[in-house]
Amino acid sequence: MSGRRFAVAVASAGLLAGTLCVPASAVASTPSAGPVYWYQIVAQHSGKCLDVAHAKTGHAANVIQGTCAPRGTGYNQQWRIVDSGASGTYIRLIARHSGLCLDVAHASTKHGANVLQGVCGGPAAYNQQWRIEYMKIDGTARIRARHSGSCLDVANARLEHGANVIQATCGGPGSGNNQLWRFRQVGVSWE
Repeated sequence: MSGRRFAVAVASAGLLAGTLCVPASAVASTPSAGPVYWYQIVAQHSGKCLDVAHAKTGHAANVIQGTCAPRGTGYNQQWRIVDSGASGTYIRLIARHSGLCLDVAHASTKHGANVLQGVCGGPAAYNQQWRIEYMKIDGTARIRARHSGSCLDVANARLEHGANVIQATCGGPGSGNNQLWRFRQVGVSWE
């Protein structure tokens, strides 16, 4: 299936299932010549961005929430949405500064497992595959890990810069807006 047809299929399925909050043109099935859309992923409860700590570029660098950088800067807070290659309902989130994937450490299925960036694996790397679940008319969404069914979560609903990002039971005790995220387009590049 061509990249464009795939994106339309994902958009259609997402609208029917209520799980898509980004334009179909932003979901790339495979890297190819054309525009690449970059997003800040903003925590609803704090207004802070999903951030690879200290802009580290290596495997296993920690992911936190950080004060959102001005548009055009802070590449460690910019993420590309790419089809996972395994299913039309799952995507990968790739950090612009490193080219690495958002990843649940050690493929853990436990509540509270750490989220980091890791070398992007193949279609079987379910701990790097995510489903965007549109939650509210305001454009917020949960981001659910395929391997565990858990949601991307700012630990303990902390508000400060540097608060750790984990996976946690979706809608579990203490969860709320710290599991809701908004995608804000901040850049376009060309491949």
